[in-house]
Amino acid sequence: MTTLTGTIPKTLEGTVDPPTAGKALAGAVIQIASITCIWFTCTSAATCVHDPRQCWDDPWARQVVVTLAACLVLWLYSLRTIPTKGFSDPSIVDRLWSVLPMLYCWHWYWSAPNARQLLMAVLTTVWGGRLTYNFAIKGGFSGGEDHRWKEVRSWPGFSRVWELFNFLFICGFQQLVILAFTSPAAYNVRADAPPLNRIDAAAALLYLLLVVGEAVADRQMYVFQTEKFRRIGANEPLGSEYAHGFIMTGLWAYSRHPNYFCEVSLWWVFYLFSIAAGAPLLNWTMAGAFFLSLLFLLPQASLDVTENLSSRKYPLYAEYQARVSRFFPLPPRPAGEALPPMQSRDAALIVWFVLGTLITYLIDFEQVLIEDPSAYGKNGAPLPLWPPEPFVRAIHWWGKTADPLVLARPIWFKVAIWLEVLVQAPFYMLAMYAFARQRSWIRVPAIVYATVLLTIMPIVLAEQYLGPHATSRPWLVTAVYGAYVLMPLLVLRRVWSPQVFPPPLMPAKAPAEAVPDGVSRRRARSPGKKNGA
Repeated sequence: MTTLTGTIPKTLEGTVDPPTAGKALAGAVIQIASITCIWFTCTSAATCVHDPRQCWDDPWARQVVVTLAACLVLWLYSLRTIPTKGFSDPSIVDRLWSVLPMLYCWHWYWSAPNARQLLMAVLTTVWGGRLTYNFAIKGGFSGGEDHRWKEVRSWPGFSRVWELFNFLFICGFQQLVILAFTSPAAYNVRADAPPLNRIDAAAALLYLLLVVGEAVADRQMYVFQTEKFRRIGANEPLGSEYAHGFIMTGLWAYSRHPNYFCEVSLWWVFYLFSIAAGAPLLNWTMAGAFFLSLLFLLPQASLDVTENLSSRKYPLYAEYQARVSRFFPLPPRPAGEALPPMQSRDAALIVWFVLGTLITYLIDFEQVLIEDPSAYGKNGAPLPLWPPEPFVRAIHWWGKTADPLVLARPIWFKVAIWLEVLVQAPFYMLAMYAFARQRSWIRVPAIVYATVLLTIMPIVLAEQYLGPHATSRPWLVTAVYGAYVLMPLLVLRRVWSPQVFPPPLMPAKAPAEAVPDGVSRRRARSPGKKNGA
């Protein structure tokens, strides 16, 4: 693939080590096996693959068969460059990334037209049309190999297994992922699809917002690179903004990959359409968004390939990596700030905060959302969308086994749960950020959190031991609830000192101006500066 803006040579050591070829191949095999296992277990795909003639009227199964055939066709097409280059060129896969989801969704719409199906097809077309345009203006359709695959092929051991990697991961796994993250539209191919509802409206709005976010990030990058190379070509001073060589402003000041964040997030939002269509909260179409997330976020996956390329081009990219979040948009650290290594006790507290958030919204929330646990799922009553059924069944089992209080739910207990949902869990999310970024302002909220929990827990435990809903297994209940006494004490001890975290190792300062390779210092200076200034 030829870039129409320009290129910078890679002359530095990268900050991300590439994976071994064996790990990459094993990862591809495991993920392909996982996706196909989900499809063959939960959908009609298995029957159709065994005998396509028997289920050609099934739009989903038909598309699975076509996609599997397309994997082979794309791989064979990529082999065309072997006689001239000595290796296959799978760049056709990248050119189809934004096109195939549109085709899939329109295929399913014409198979079973309904309002939701039309909405999903239109939204996917908005996303795909915009992304295809962005790919085109950067030279994506101008021919040539995508520079990322050239980089991957240069990794140790990859040249020997390149054709196998191309077949399994690029032409195989990525095609399955594309089909998987559009599969919520396939779930809606049904005659009894419910009408559009509030979930559809919320999902459509979020999807469009993320498309806009991705478009803004891509546009900011394109404008930056175009202007940078224009100045280089015109022998003009780069100035402080462009001398670094990479963008650090706009959305890129909060995430090193804001476009990828929006890309992954919008397919999680797309998954909501399957729920709007009547699917359980956890259903087989989630596999698409899940494996797409792995494709970007796993160590040494897509994000790390990009990070490796950038860190080999730009001297200050490592400093940018230290300040700005890799994926999720977060406030950046001050320029030049170097934080001490995270202590193990802080890492343990972050794990507790994560677990606390999950427990609150997946388990404890049930105790205020479901009025009568004994009637749950009986007499044909529809199950609520939240919490997920497996977690509801789990808390009901726990109540029957050891903790009758969670099934009795007196009013004071419900008030405590609402405090957990509205105050405690938001604190957990705030604390994750503060402890990860070593922000001492978390001290007062942490003291309040610990004090409130240590006030509530004696009441809960007294009810468990002595009240009308006393447990028959006090030791088991003590072991479970004891964490809600121990952890607040540890939090209180950790933040007791007014200076919760040590100050940064280095004072904040603006990064020194850097000049991309191939650009002279004279050209980078502003006209008003003298030599040696």
